[in-house]
Amino acid sequence: FSWCRIENDGLQELIQALAGHSGLKKLILSCSRVGRNGFAALATLLQNPNTELAVIDLGRNRIDDEGAAALSTCLAGNSTLRELNISSNPDITETGWQAIFAALQIPHCRLETLSLSEKSINDATAHSLSNTLANNSTIRALNLSGNPNITIAGWRALFQFLQSPTCMLEELDLCNIEIDDDVALSLANALTNNRSLRRFNIGGNRGITMAGWHTIFDFLQSPHS
Repeated sequence: FSWCRIENDGLQELIQALAGHSGLKKLILSCSRVGRNGFAALATLLQNPNTELAVIDLGRNRIDDEGAAALSTCLAGNSTLRELNISSNPDITETGWQAIFAALQIPHCRLETLSLSEKSINDATAHSLSNTLANNSTIRALNLSGNPNITIAGWRALFQFLQSPTCMLEELDLCNIEIDDDVALSLANALTNNRSLRRFNIGGNRGITMAGWHTIFDFLQSPHS
């Protein structure tokens, strides 16, 4: 149902109709402008003990803090969801992200893949995300591509988590984030002390010069890579 321009009440009716299909595994609602009633229906669906829903895409939905709080309620009552895309929702402020991240730290959360790409977060959110990941043992893949509003302060907070012995991330997408040599150096240092990451994407970062690339290449040639 991506790009269908179904909004609020229409989405409520759609989700209520889908609730009767216990075998539903994936729900794509990007660009659908999920409103209050839509989130209420989604919460009911996710909290249904018979649901098998594993993937939800809510990218480009103009979600604001009210929507983020509603999404947090949805996540808090569910243990089947494995993949969540909330990319390109720049109207969510730190207040909204705090609500979502709190839900991701609930013990029965089983989310494995989280996408926050396309100008979704800034330094404050990056710090909060780092703390969230430190208290979450299930997320294995994180997409932060296309987030140029994160400065070196925010990246250092996230890279600090990468060095933690509790880090379980296996995939990290950092393409097109407009980082420079300083961030590249911090990343290389973090990767040197990381034992979980198996795949990372750092393409499209034209601000990195050969000096920055050399620090990353040195890591790739080390016995720890």
